[in-house]
Amino acid sequence: NISNDYSEFRTNTIITVPTNDFIDLLKDTRLNLESSVFEVIGKTNLMKIYMDIEYVANDQVLQKIIDTFKDFFEKYFRFSVGPYVVTKNHYISKKKLHSYHVVFTKFKLRLFDVRNLIRMFVIRHAEFNDYIDLQCYSVDNLFRSVGQYTIDHYNNTRSINFENYHGIYNLKEKRFYDEDELSDKLLEETVIQAIDHCEEFTAKVPIQSQAIVNILIGYKKNRCNNVKSSSPDIDIQNDLILLKNLVLALFAMVVMLTIVVVVK
Repeated sequence: NISNDYSEFRTNTIITVPTNDFIDLLKDTRLNLESSVFEVIGKTNLMKIYMDIEYVANDQVLQKIIDTFKDFFEKYFRFSVGPYVVTKNHYISKKKLHSYHVVFTKFKLRLFDVRNLIRMFVIRHAEFNDYIDLQCYSVDNLFRSVGQYTIDHYNNTRSINFENYHGIYNLKEKRFYDEDELSDKLLEETVIQAIDHCEEFTAKVPIQSQAIVNILIGYKKNRCNNVKSSSPDIDIQNDLILLKNLVLALFAMVVMLTIVVVVK
């Protein structure tokens, strides 16, 4: 529970509560002007598969990311990833871009496996690198819960923009859920570590190259410093070509180093 500044967070202030108590806490603190509740993503905790998706032009782009991820998952593991819930930030940036959280509610995994799964997806579908945050899978990462106002990342102060919070979003109907629709079950679906009704994920997720992930993260940072054009499909294709060249160059360097080692 943070009032003004991320530096208020200390690992010794983490409180572990039952799912029902956390749901009650979210209801009690919704749109609280004094402080905001963050879920702490622990290293050893089991959790749902989740994505932090940002800088998105519209709901259609988000739907394309979700559909592609579902296809990717099913082709690789030979079973479905299952249903999901979406939250969307009420605030729209000055560049008319949107921010979403997507939580898949069927399986429970370790943070290590969730991180590698999303990395594998972005490496194979680099056209979505601009949108998917690969840095939100660190240990003790703070994940803002629904109905909680943001903390300004630059000034570490509470936002004075009281549209800057995530609400549960009906992507199919393109609308936020009404107050009378926000059941405990629906709130629970948005909680990453609420796994009481989740199945064990038994498939193995391969470890992904940190070097390639670093390229993706660095490339996204450079992109975000520039203004995006009004034609995202063209941008995606051009960026994908450049990104593939970077990855191929890295792969060639690894092969050359391997050959040198073998020769010696």
